[in-house]
Amino acid sequence: MSARRKQALRIVGALVVLGAGYVSYSWLYAGPRDAILGRLAEDRDAIERYGTALKQRTAVNTGLKAAGARTLGATEEEADAAFRDHLFAVASKCGLSGVEVTSTSPLPVHNPVGDSGIRSATARELKKQVDFRTLGGTVSGKGSLDEVMRAAATLDAQPWAHRLTTILVKPADKEHQRFEVMLGVQGVLAPDLYTPPAAEADVTLLGDAAGQKWAALVSKNVFRLPPPDAPPKPPVQAEAPRSPYADWRMTGVVESRLGTEVWLVNDRSKERLSLAVGSQVADAKLVSGAGESAVFEIAGQRYEVSNGQTLEDRRPVN
Repeated sequence: MSARRKQALRIVGALVVLGAGYVSYSWLYAGPRDAILGRLAEDRDAIERYGTALKQRTAVNTGLKAAGARTLGATEEEADAAFRDHLFAVASKCGLSGVEVTSTSPLPVHNPVGDSGIRSATARELKKQVDFRTLGGTVSGKGSLDEVMRAAATLDAQPWAHRLTTILVKPADKEHQRFEVMLGVQGVLAPDLYTPPAAEADVTLLGDAAGQKWAALVSKNVFRLPPPDAPPKPPVQAEAPRSPYADWRMTGVVESRLGTEVWLVNDRSKERLSLAVGSQVADAKLVSGAGESAVFEIAGQRYEVSNGQTLEDRRPVN
């Protein structure tokens, strides 16, 4: 075997040994090490998230305690009774009459994570979890528009009324001064969060200043029918322009040393005029006069006018 061949075999053998060593290192050490480091990183992230959640625990507990303070009882029966009593008290104290109250059985509200689309065992469990239940009820009665609006605003301001679901108002008389109202409301039933109050809960009434919020609506009374429309007035007929001939009335024909004169008076201005033959008034030229009548020429045509008549009453002369 030549020296060159021996050298090549030694190089190949060294490469094989190095390759086998690298495979053994990766499989026996580097791979397991990287897997362990990856799990450690995931655990550190989980620990950090858990620590952040623990820091928020106080705020969450405070919020849950505040929510529990807005519930009305530890049992369904207790909460339903308080709910109905409070609805009746709001309507009565706001001035409504004929007050009626109804309530419905509590309905479950599931954890929203279960409907978020997340696919995991935790999400499936949360979908079954009931976070709390809602109490539903209505209160109805009759009153003025101010009393109706005050009842709706007062009910909305109650801490145990978590949401108004219905506000129906309709007139109860022809004058639209009295109204029927039905108010729907939802409360919360969460026995595990309920804490008995230090004092008996009562209805919180609104001050007079709150009435300014609906004062404009009450003053306008949008439910009142508008007055009937007045019949349209007939159009004013424009007067036809008055003919200037209608103002001049002939009062006499006089023979004097100056010749024939015709006397005229203006019915509107009371102006008096003595017209000689050849003179004119309002484009009417005097041609002649005798006895009780006179002849005038207007636009080339001759007309006769008698005493007491106006130039408008003229008669054509054949």
